[in-house]
Amino acid sequence: MDHALNIQKMLEDDERFYAEENARLAQEQERPRALASAPTSGPKAPAKPSPSASDPPVAHWDVDAETLKIDVQTEPIHIPHRNKIEHFPAFMARSALFKAGRIAGAGSVENLALPAQGCKLTVSGPRLTMRDKIIWETAIQIAKETSPDMSKPFEISLRNFARRMGDNDTCGAALSSIWGSLLRLSHARVEFSIPGSCAGVGSMLSTAIKRADRFYLRINPDFALPAMTGDKQFRIRSQRRRGLSTALAQWLHDFFSTHQTARDMDLGYLRGLCGYDGAKRNFPAKLRAAMEELSKDVPDVIASFTIDRIGKDGDSWMLKIIRGPEKPEFVMPKIAAKTSRHNGVAL
Repeated sequence: MDHALNIQKMLEDDERFYAEENARLAQEQERPRALASAPTSGPKAPAKPSPSASDPPVAHWDVDAETLKIDVQTEPIHIPHRNKIEHFPAFMARSALFKAGRIAGAGSVENLALPAQGCKLTVSGPRLTMRDKIIWETAIQIAKETSPDMSKPFEISLRNFARRMGDNDTCGAALSSIWGSLLRLSHARVEFSIPGSCAGVGSMLSTAIKRADRFYLRINPDFALPAMTGDKQFRIRSQRRRGLSTALAQWLHDFFSTHQTARDMDLGYLRGLCGYDGAKRNFPAKLRAAMEELSKDVPDVIASFTIDRIGKDGDSWMLKIIRGPEKPEFVMPKIAAKTSRHNGVAL
């Protein structure tokens, strides 16, 4: 089968699973409410038809459609999915936005189109890495827990930030590295478009400012609101990912956490999608080491794998996996989120 068609089939199989799983979850949530509201005597009210896999997806989120129309000068912008601390947009785990490559010398780019599954994606500014992804997710988790308004700045402690990431090193150099990543995130301008769903453009953080010994962040609604309401939100088990030793293993962990079905993928496709920036000839060995670590330490996701050598060019070799029993945990988007501009309050 043609490789592009194979990937398309994988995504279609995933979409069917998401619709069926979402309908099942909706039925489970509806059943207790129906029992609680059922009359104890007298004629029974007609049963509400339950959703099926062919029905439009029902979202389990805590943000309504009017959120997207709010003028931030008069109303707060509530952070979506505040009760889903570990859930993040799918396209971030299915693209080269956060590359599985070297941290040092990541460089800067201008309107660079990045490989992505089901999404058009360009970035300008600092080239981001998996380390930056971990730090961005930590900032979003803190905002979900502490900041009622996405348009308002919130204070952070770098030491607590580091501890939350699982870093034992809280010396000055380590904290400076975290702050440097937060600054890169505030300078990185990302534009994304998911056909038929959502689009957004803006820096990944709107504000990263130090005043004396105090540090402040602000989420950028122009980027984060459509990303967090218009795309599927998948649970990324950050504590489990923390135990993986390489950026490539961490990227693969997140990637496979957003897929239910498994189809063969050639190494050239994966090399581009993960943003690997090392020597091409080294990628097969790096991938094998990362997959061995995943199958050993995270068997619930990857039960086993093989890499079939096809010809001399490593890019044409095929990765074949057998998934473990774990199913992706996700939240479906409720409506199409459109790009919007918000005049946030700067420090």
